[in-house]
Amino acid sequence: MKTIQSLLQNKARLMLGYLLCIALALLFEASRLHLIYGIAFSFSSIFLLFAVSLFGVRLGVLAGVITQLFSFFFLHHPTFEWIGLLEIAGVGLLNRKKPGQLLVWDSIYWLLMGLPLMIVIYYGFYKFVSDELILMLLIALSNGLFNALIADILLKYLPLFHWFGLVKERERTYSYSKVLFHLSIMAVALPSLLYIVMNSWYSEKLSIQNSRQLAVNTANSINQELNQWGAEDILGIRLKGRIQVGYLQELVNKYTSEQLFRIVITDRSNKVLAADRQSYTLNQVYDWRGGNNIVGLDDNFYQVLPARESTALPAQQWREGSYIYDNAVARMPLHVYIDIPIRHYQISVFSQYLSQLWYLLLFAAAAAATALYLSRVLVHGLSKLATSTTDLPEKLKQMKEIEWPSSRVSEITSLTYNFRQMSLNLLSMFHQAQNMNQRLQEQTDKLRLSEEKLHQLAFYDILTGLPNRLYFTTYLQSMLAEAAHMPKQVAVMFADLNRFKQINDTLGHDIGDLLLKEIGERFTRSVTESCKLFRIGGDEFVIVIEDADDAKATAVAHSMFAAMEEPVRLMESTLYSSVSIGISMFPRDGDTMEAIVKNADMAMYFAKSMGSSNSYQFYEEELKIRFSEEMMIDNGIQEALANNQLVLHYQPKVDTASGAISGIEALVRWEHPELGRISPDKFIPLAERSGIIYKIDEWVLKEACRQNKAWQDEGLPKVPVAVNISALHFSQTNLLDMIHSALEESGLEESYLTLEITEGVFIENVEQVIGIISRIRERGIHISIDDFGTGYSSLNQLQRLPISHVKLDRSFIRDIGGEPKKAAVAKAIIELAHSMNMTVVAEGVETAEESDYFTQCRCDELQGYYFSRPLPALEFSRLLQRGNYAGLFAGGHTD
Repeated sequence: MKTIQSLLQNKARLMLGYLLCIALALLFEASRLHLIYGIAFSFSSIFLLFAVSLFGVRLGVLAGVITQLFSFFFLHHPTFEWIGLLEIAGVGLLNRKKPGQLLVWDSIYWLLMGLPLMIVIYYGFYKFVSDELILMLLIALSNGLFNALIADILLKYLPLFHWFGLVKERERTYSYSKVLFHLSIMAVALPSLLYIVMNSWYSEKLSIQNSRQLAVNTANSINQELNQWGAEDILGIRLKGRIQVGYLQELVNKYTSEQLFRIVITDRSNKVLAADRQSYTLNQVYDWRGGNNIVGLDDNFYQVLPARESTALPAQQWREGSYIYDNAVARMPLHVYIDIPIRHYQISVFSQYLSQLWYLLLFAAAAAATALYLSRVLVHGLSKLATSTTDLPEKLKQMKEIEWPSSRVSEITSLTYNFRQMSLNLLSMFHQAQNMNQRLQEQTDKLRLSEEKLHQLAFYDILTGLPNRLYFTTYLQSMLAEAAHMPKQVAVMFADLNRFKQINDTLGHDIGDLLLKEIGERFTRSVTESCKLFRIGGDEFVIVIEDADDAKATAVAHSMFAAMEEPVRLMESTLYSSVSIGISMFPRDGDTMEAIVKNADMAMYFAKSMGSSNSYQFYEEELKIRFSEEMMIDNGIQEALANNQLVLHYQPKVDTASGAISGIEALVRWEHPELGRISPDKFIPLAERSGIIYKIDEWVLKEACRQNKAWQDEGLPKVPVAVNISALHFSQTNLLDMIHSALEESGLEESYLTLEITEGVFIENVEQVIGIISRIRERGIHISIDDFGTGYSSLNQLQRLPISHVKLDRSFIRDIGGEPKKAAVAKAIIELAHSMNMTVVAEGVETAEESDYFTQCRCDELQGYYFSRPLPALEFSRLLQRGNYAGLFAGGHTD
């Protein structure tokens, strides 16, 4: 609404401004400044030039047409002045190409078109060239240039464009040279115009006075002669006597001057009695007032001009006009008219006026040239200084040479000096700024590199170059948000390297890092384009599959397994690695990112618990129940230690030769207040993952040593007690201290302690493990390899180890009678161990058949439910008191 009102207001101001220009043009056209004999000075073109400059050529020319029509039809000005309309059109067209040069364009118009056209029209009308034409040319040129100058000045220094809503007001600036030029020209033009006007008026007044004086003198001379006439002559005049009329004609002929004036004598009714024979006849009515414009100049002295509606040339009407003196003879019924043609004075005045005008114009031109020269002298230094200092900073930046002006004006010289000093200071500042900018650019480049590094650090893993956890979180959020609006699934696969911690701890972090880089590269090559691979920390990798299903996720898992088949050769080590993968599907297994990630992690946990080299597990609701149970167990182990929920049960080892109890194995049990008895198979792996296995093993070792010493103190048979030690202890440095502390506190002799270890301790850092075992063996403590035949020990390692006992795994015992190959392997192991002076224990014996077979194979000791289940300490003490299982053996060893 405000915009519409503003547009209407602007249009109203434009219309008002345009109408004002027309009104002022009409007003000044009607109020011309009359100079002499039809030649006038008009200021109407000032406002017509306003209209052209402000409102365009079309509207400006339209205003000129309206003004000329008004001048022609209402003011009856000469048609010759239509040349002014051409001036408006020509200047308007030139000014449209380069505005603000009205004086220049007007000068070009008059010199090239206006003046030549006036000459052609005048010559075509009179067929000769006179002073009148030259005067008309000079007055027209002066009038046009003066009006253009006034219009140019007013447009330059008055905010006309803003007043009429053509442009927005802004701070106006003026050229010093332009202002000085305008002041100089106006200082010459205004006095010159004033002189022209005053001289014109004076010349016309002088011509009128001379004409009247001539007419009065002539009339007085005629009156003097007529006063000498007698009564008869006067009567003859009344009767129009031929003699008296002849006398009157003689007087007319006597005083008439054809060059200056004519004499007409009439009676009271204005009938001609005597006159110039070429002009009037006898008794013709002398009607000098009819059809003429009469202006009374003095008593009985009149200016008579032909009453025409229009003329072609400005001075044409005056050329045909006259000054008439009407003298009524006192004693006679006569009127003596002195008719003085204006053209005679017009020619003389024009000639005299033209001479003066030439001098005036030459003086004005000289004065203007002098003023321009002085202004140029004054402005030249400033203009050159302004040119030199224009874009001075840019010139200094480009190391351009500055040309400083010289001037004889002290102020300009001082100003030039100040600018020069300022430029030197500015140049110095530029050099400093360039140095600072260069340093800033260097800092910016460093900052950009730092930002890139920060981005790389923030979103990418430094070691493998894969996207990291933050990137994974952002990416998965966007993927799930997109999948929520589309019927498609997203698979999240958590992959964890098996036994990486052992590799890292035994072979060192450098090897571990190299292994992670190699695995990352293999995974990158194995996944498809629809997969996005991340490393979120440690040995954990995540794969996000877009538009997934179970088959696609399974295929990706198998491709990752295939990537792990080739051994990894790092430096001098050759490693076989495997991976456990947990898979959850969005939205099937959860509708939030947290749920999907948690379920994939849970599935990976159970995949790892399968124990196979490469395994994967899809998330199922059943896993959540199992996981909750294991979490309860994991969280309760620490509490179990503090609240004495752990107890030891003991199972005997029976000597096959005598049937006597030859050893004891201490087995830990957990009596949970809510879950009841928890099997070691459930909580021991959890304890190993959490690290609390160290405290459990320490407690078991101390409790077993204490109990065995207590039985010995009670007089029961002295047999060694076997304690299972986690393989994790061999990556620590306090295992020997823990053993020493248990023996020291219990008082048990070293020979009555056996440490059972699994073959898993030999997977990494074999030399370190052998060194620790050797130091333990040197103290007289027995070492037994548990579950032999299922792990990683080799015959070469076996012969190097200071091992006391070898325990055959239950897998070799079960159904041995029905599997000849298994029986042959078991027998070979027994014979091999004996050849290396090791005793062999068969654990998990549950039937008489199994007992008989291993007895016949010369196995040294048997252990299992066939003899006794693991018993609490109190019950086991009674078993020790009995001390013999000889009745359970069918026979002795076979040779």
